[in-house]
Amino acid sequence: MAELAPPVTPLDDGTCRKLVRHIVNCPICGSRSDLTVTNAHLLRAMPAVALPCALRARALDTASAPALADLRATIAKRADPPPEPEPEAEPERTERRLWPMLGAVACLVLAVGGVFLLAPGPGGDAASGGPSPSRSSTSARLLLGSPEPSGSATPSPKPAEKTPKPARPTRYPERPRSPQRPGTLSVTGCHMPSTRHCSVKVTAKGGPVSRRVTGTVGTIRASGSGRLRAGQSASVTVTRTDQWCIGVPSASVTFNANVTATVTFSC
Repeated sequence: MAELAPPVTPLDDGTCRKLVRHIVNCPICGSRSDLTVTNAHLLRAMPAVALPCALRARALDTASAPALADLRATIAKRADPPPEPEPEAEPERTERRLWPMLGAVACLVLAVGGVFLLAPGPGGDAASGGPSPSRSSTSARLLLGSPEPSGSATPSPKPAEKTPKPARPTRYPERPRSPQRPGTLSVTGCHMPSTRHCSVKVTAKGGPVSRRVTGTVGTIRASGSGRLRAGQSASVTVTRTDQWCIGVPSASVTFNANVTATVTFSC
């Protein structure tokens, strides 16, 4: 079998006939042969169909040749879907909607006017439920446009009597407040272990006091002023101004009333 059909070379018609005759006459190959062939095996044995040589050149000419521009435009028009028709706008019906609204408003005005004209006044007969003569005559004059007679029997309203206002209670004079005694300024120094800033605490003792930084001693800078109530405290920020230091230098901040706070810092 291997001599008749090498596994590498393609089989021609003569080789295929020899294989068929060998399988039919050979008892070993006949018992092992399977006459049913699947579609995949059948298509695999068939030769591949090659594309025409002029197909590629024709496709390129159709896509780029100037003489075929009309053909390309026709193909493009057939490919685009037709545009959908735009819906027509419905006309606005404002006049038909306006007349029912005006009719409803007119009916409401007439109903309210009839209620006011037919309602009984404060002096009418409560038992009969009819309108009073004075109110009916007044409504008739208003509808006819006639002036009101001068000799009307309607009594004029009396002016309201003024009620006397209660007398205001007398206020006793306030006692003069005793002036608050001024307090003293107490300060607490600060230390700068590794930073260049610290805060000096200022406290008012015994009363209100004004605090103000009046000066500094050493390579530091501080400022600030204000008013403190009794027992109130505030902080004043102190900043170093030197770049290098040796040892454990110290400085001080002076406030008003000759109060001094000591500032120390480590290098």
